[in-house]
Amino acid sequence: MSAGQVCERVNEQYGANIQPCTVQNYIKAELVGQPLLKQGTPGDIFKVIHDTICNAFESFVKINQYNGKGGNNAHKMLAGKLN
Repeated sequence: MSAGQVCERVNEQYGANIQPCTVQNYIKAELVGQPLLKQGTPGDIFKVIHDTICNAFESFVKINQYNGKGGNNAHKMLAGKLN
């Protein structure tokens, strides 16, 4: 079965828009049967550091809530501090 035939079958069955070059790239990279990769370069942050940042952020929110500054926890403001 060619990559074009695979794309036609998948696109019809799932309403997707997969291109034959994507199928060929996945076959070359031995990623058949796995979900689609996200576009862009993969991040280089370690899981331990990511978890530490998430814990610190959660603590920051809880401390603000305990101190009665719950109104300052608006999503946009907190996301700005995180970025």
